[in-house]
Amino acid sequence: MKKDYLLDTELANEGEYAYLQVDETMRNLQEYRERLVVNQGYLPDSFDRSDNPDKLCWLHIDLNSAMPTIAALDFFFDRLNKRGVILLDDYAHPGYEDTKTYVDNWVNGKNAMMLQFPTGQSMIMKK
Repeated sequence: MKKDYLLDTELANEGEYAYLQVDETMRNLQEYRERLVVNQGYLPDSFDRSDNPDKLCWLHIDLNSAMPTIAALDFFFDRLNKRGVILLDDYAHPGYEDTKTYVDNWVNGKNAMMLQFPTGQSMIMKK
């Protein structure tokens, strides 16, 4: 996780996940490979150099940081089909209160509705 994209409350996570390797992830998801798009690198920087689809029906965001989560929502929401779904992993987990606040502010005024799960996740559905 890049310091420039972390809030003060998230700075302890700087450098987290550096051990992850995209090749290993792709091996783990081999049976879905033809349907996956992988953005390797820091978000939102990698959006400009990635081949992302123009239309989506499902998006799972699990970034453990508020600013990259909002950048992903900004980038993908207009590409989401009507009644498309975004699953947010870190919406209301303890320690991610800033993410919840940022997402709540982001979704306000959007043509969408949100459902929070007892797991701490939430789902945004485009109307």
